[in-house]
Amino acid sequence: MLIGINPNLPNHFIIPRTTADLEHWRSGSYRVLRFHPTDADYAKACRHAPEAPLEIADEAALEDLLRSDLTMLVAPQNGRIVGSDEGPEGSQREPERRHARLLLEMADGTRSAYEWPPKQNEIWGSEENLAIVRGRFAAGEVVSGFIDRSVIGREVRVRTGREDRYYGNAKRLLAAVGTHLNASLVLGEDMSLHDVVACASPGWDAKWKLPLSSITANCVGKNRWLHRQIEQSDPKVLLITSRTALGLFADSALGRLSTPLSQLPEKGGGREGLFFRVATEGLWWEREVAGVLVRTRIVLAPHLSYNDNLIPHSYFTQEKWLEFQGINPDAADWLSAQVRAESNRPVVVPVVFGEGDVMVCLDSNQLWTALSERYPDAEAALRALWIDPLNLISGAIASELTRLGVGQTAGARLTRNAGPCTFCRNRWWTIGDGCDYGKPSE
Repeated sequence: MLIGINPNLPNHFIIPRTTADLEHWRSGSYRVLRFHPTDADYAKACRHAPEAPLEIADEAALEDLLRSDLTMLVAPQNGRIVGSDEGPEGSQREPERRHARLLLEMADGTRSAYEWPPKQNEIWGSEENLAIVRGRFAAGEVVSGFIDRSVIGREVRVRTGREDRYYGNAKRLLAAVGTHLNASLVLGEDMSLHDVVACASPGWDAKWKLPLSSITANCVGKNRWLHRQIEQSDPKVLLITSRTALGLFADSALGRLSTPLSQLPEKGGGREGLFFRVATEGLWWEREVAGVLVRTRIVLAPHLSYNDNLIPHSYFTQEKWLEFQGINPDAADWLSAQVRAESNRPVVVPVVFGEGDVMVCLDSNQLWTALSERYPDAEAALRALWIDPLNLISGAIASELTRLGVGQTAGARLTRNAGPCTFCRNRWWTIGDGCDYGKPSE
């Protein structure tokens, strides 16, 4: 069972965070949800994982949907969106109101801020959405405007959007588990998808008036949606993404970690970090079921929404990287100037949520050879810290499944736990030929 925190469906616009993002950036305004006429149609379409996203085809198609009134922002001259000089990236939601502040930089260097609603007492309706059309714009082009219920019944050109990176990386991870087991595994079936918290919250702290403590109390303590699902499905391995998710998961009186969270490393990355330690030393979720102690293996992964979290790398804490630079200044400068062969991205990258930590990602034999020839001491230091997260995490999962004797079907899929399941065949619908495992009859 893969456990994250929150699908986080903000339903409001997203502005680019950096200048580099503007080249290929598309706002959340472009996302379109498919229509499913029945629950059965929805269940079939999302049987394994969310469908591939649809997007409004281009700027012209999005602009055509905007409400034609004074809320439409037309660029006075060439320029770009640079974010907001207040608040979290310009768009904000609170329980009692929503508002946005958008900062534009014009070609002549001047900046202009635009706010919605323009006055404190005006209402931004729950069925209104501020859409950002262009990150870069020419004079006279529409920058943004509102979409509301007037779009119902309108036809619009769409295209298949980019696969969500979270689910794409989950597929990669599951495929790696299958490689270890010589099995052909399917996301959403051999590995189910769940969240400790599943709500459309825009954030996790007091600035959103949604503090982590209240979210935990409601979703984990009061309703305990995830823990109920665990009781029902009895997964053999829990794959939890991030220390934050583990903390939320463990903050329940329904069970305990074999090693308390306070005794686990604060930092996630590196050979001394949380992910490596849990994968190599083990961690279990322990709970009483009908008077019997049940232990379920936990494996941790970094946040799957960030591709760099799963690529092979040498991990340096901020302190260790400064030390490495001091001992190997020329090697550090050389590494910082290199780019990866596969992605053309820098070899030295900041760690997501790493607070000054960096990863050195040498992704080709040519780079390793060049480093060895120029700076052999630096190469030895990198080799000592080298981790392949995909292989580490998938190997830990596969080892536990093997230890438990989880078998495979004739179709090279994982066998199922004992007990009935009626998802694919019930009194409301039948998906395909029904259940491949004979579960409804158990």
